[in-house]
Amino acid sequence: MAVLFFGVGRQGLFGALESNRLRFEGTQIYVGEALERELANAAELTSLKRLYDYWRDRAGDTGWPSRDEIDPTSIDARDLPHVCLIDVESDPKRFRFRLVGTSACENYGRDYTGEYLDDLNLGVVRAALGNLYESVVDDGKPRLISGMYLDRRRRPIQVRRFAAPMTRVGGEIDMLFCGVARAR
Repeated sequence: MAVLFFGVGRQGLFGALESNRLRFEGTQIYVGEALERELANAAELTSLKRLYDYWRDRAGDTGWPSRDEIDPTSIDARDLPHVCLIDVESDPKRFRFRLVGTSACENYGRDYTGEYLDDLNLGVVRAALGNLYESVVDDGKPRLISGMYLDRRRRPIQVRRFAAPMTRVGGEIDMLFCGVARAR
């Protein structure tokens, strides 16, 4: 299991970790059976579990659902605020937030819809999310990331996000279906 470290410092929301300031645990990334176990065992991840199951049910034997198989009207209304859709562009590879659910917007203090990950001022978090999204696109395996952040009121919160690939029928991965939830 890969472990990344995020921190908070004087530099702002996602600044460098300072030893005399708040300390946070390492961020963990779960893949395969570890992802399934984590979703099954954490009560606060009910929405993420339902969204992951929704994605997996549509993936069927092909491994990834097509974009046409994801229908927002068939997603549980309790889970819609946690949904994020990210366009994957190639040459160069970039990630654009097509849709950011209201739960994620509330956690981060603003809506990133329409923006590119590499244009956001997120410090080390931008690199960690870029690596997460790249790894999902590279091997086609969904992942769950769990990490500590500061919310818009500068309070530490634990946020969990899963990212799973989607594709056009028979094509390459061109979108990520994500769920974002704040651990309570």
